[in-house]
Amino acid sequence: MFQVLRSWYRSLLSDPNSATFFIIIAVLFTVIYFYSGIFMPILVALGVSYILEAPINFLERKKILRRTISTYIIILLFFVFLGLFCVYVGPSIVSQGSDLINRIPSIISQTSDYIKAKIEEYPHIFEHIDIDAISAHITNSITSFSTEFIKSNLLGYLMNVTSFVMYLILIPLLAFFMLKDKHVLIAGVKGFFPPNLELASDMWKKMNTQLMNYVSGKFIHIIVISVLNFIIFYCFGLNYAILLGLLVGLSVLIPVVGAGIVTVPVALVAFTQFGADSTLWTLLGVYAAGLALDANLITPMLFSEKMKLHPFVILASVLVFGSMWGFWGVFFAIPLATFFKTIYLNWPRGKYVDSDVSCETGNFQDNAGGRSAAQTARDDLEEVVETLSSARKKLGAVLNELDCIEADVCSVSKEEAQEKADEVKN
Repeated sequence: MFQVLRSWYRSLLSDPNSATFFIIIAVLFTVIYFYSGIFMPILVALGVSYILEAPINFLERKKILRRTISTYIIILLFFVFLGLFCVYVGPSIVSQGSDLINRIPSIISQTSDYIKAKIEEYPHIFEHIDIDAISAHITNSITSFSTEFIKSNLLGYLMNVTSFVMYLILIPLLAFFMLKDKHVLIAGVKGFFPPNLELASDMWKKMNTQLMNYVSGKFIHIIVISVLNFIIFYCFGLNYAILLGLLVGLSVLIPVVGAGIVTVPVALVAFTQFGADSTLWTLLGVYAAGLALDANLITPMLFSEKMKLHPFVILASVLVFGSMWGFWGVFFAIPLATFFKTIYLNWPRGKYVDSDVSCETGNFQDNAGGRSAAQTARDDLEEVVETLSSARKKLGAVLNELDCIEADVCSVSKEEAQEKADEVKN
């Protein structure tokens, strides 16, 4: 058992770069997991900086504006947009949300009455199903959950005015300095890390651009889907159009199942308002066409680089990281899963395995990488020796030429001196 662990350790962590990278990842995840509340303003500002890095980088790359000026402009526009959204749209969302929560019992009651009417048409199939008990249980569960959520989360955040104001001031400032002095901050952070950062730097280069494209693209994705569905619901005159449009937009954060989850409240609200008539089915058909448009056009346009993750990995990542860090865990679930996949595929294996380990296990092929590395080093050394020998020969030839030139100069000087001496005698 010990030998197996020793071989596994030597195969995966004997490389100094991999060991350094493992330490960095372990420390970062430990700090974020246990102290995420303390570092939450920094994490939110980091997310904002990733959202705004794309337009700032575009302005800087096209030489339209300098980075400092473009950072001022983009930061100002972003937070002005958020402020206007909160002032003009926020009250409507809060009002529609509270009204919808109050109407949940009547919505469930109306839906259960319709289902009971349909069940009476087929009594032998659904005779053992108690619709009243099921509807009462669902009503109590949703009501208690919504009440607890409002008391424990929303009211807690709103009552803590000091933290809210502090976040409101700190997050824009942190995001501004992260964007304005990005290169200075990165160079300063590198000083805190141990040496042998080749693997960490390579992983950072591979993931940084992909993460920036994902975060900025996901932000645009939420806005586009929210506006598109709000237009659809508003054109049909559906109640709670702003709230439901925003919920559909936020559902893109949970791939695969997000759209299916948010379809339930949309269908229930539409059913209680229009009934089971043609308007309901037309609305659901247009809504389904919007989902198909998102899946086949909008998402491929915004995310040209596919993550290439299995649906099981996506759902597992959403569950794991969502339970660890809540909303931000869900938001970054896919890039985090892609990050770990990149680590798994690019992690150096077996390069620094000692020869005694391979002999003890009887697998001499594992040490082929070590022998090839030694042979490569020997070849490089021989090449350096040959280069030095050639340089020595060239240097000797140059010195000989200098000697010849010096001898010629000396002989010419002697001849001129002799000629002057002869002239003086004459």
